[in-house]
Amino acid sequence: MPPTLQFPTLTFPSLESLPSDSAVRQVYPDDTYPNDIYGRGYSEAPTEILSNNDYITQLALLLQFIAWTSTYVVGMSMGGGITAAFTSTFPHLVNGKIVLLASAGIVGLPVNENGERTMPSLSKQLTPGQSGEPELVAANPGLRELQASSLPGYSRILQDSMRYGPIAGLSNAFEALATTQTANGPLKVLVVHGTNDSIVPYTEAAKIKALVPQAEVVTVEGADHSFLGHPDHWPIVTSNTVRFLSA
Repeated sequence: MPPTLQFPTLTFPSLESLPSDSAVRQVYPDDTYPNDIYGRGYSEAPTEILSNNDYITQLALLLQFIAWTSTYVVGMSMGGGITAAFTSTFPHLVNGKIVLLASAGIVGLPVNENGERTMPSLSKQLTPGQSGEPELVAANPGLRELQASSLPGYSRILQDSMRYGPIAGLSNAFEALATTQTANGPLKVLVVHGTNDSIVPYTEAAKIKALVPQAEVVTVEGADHSFLGHPDHWPIVTSNTVRFLSA
């Protein structure tokens, strides 16, 4: 089984706390690497504007550093956008399969007077019921405050991700996946999405399917954006991921 990358982890702590007997831990105990992307974990937060190109270059450099010639890639939320762009740009580094969990990348966002994609200020996202991330905030009290106060450049880099990717604006990258030839032949794609996701709506899965016709879509009924931390939902996600990558 080829090694596997997945990212990010700090925004979704449940990825770090999957039960020790979960399928992912059993199948990929040593060959699964979480990728700490710029400004969202323990890595540096460069002061210049960051675009999606920076994140996919960071990932390519990581593969070079650990001496992997190719890999499966599993990306969740904005990690799905990074996965799509990485695969379309560096197909020779992908071992034939990618998994997109509740994937962003082509989300429609408001546009400001300068024509830039944007979002409400971070401070407006901290109260459940008022924010665009009520599930995460409710499940992890103080998470956004902690990230904004403890991670240098976090708020600024989050805005960059809205304006320049990987949260939005990657339709061309997703469309390219339909004909991508990887290190192991034609690309295979698994899309997993919850029907109650209020952060990246379930309709995004259908949009991805329209751009990537060969994609397999798995629907997790009743699941929200934090489905990897839900006792009824994470087994569905992990079992389908393992099935897909093992086939």
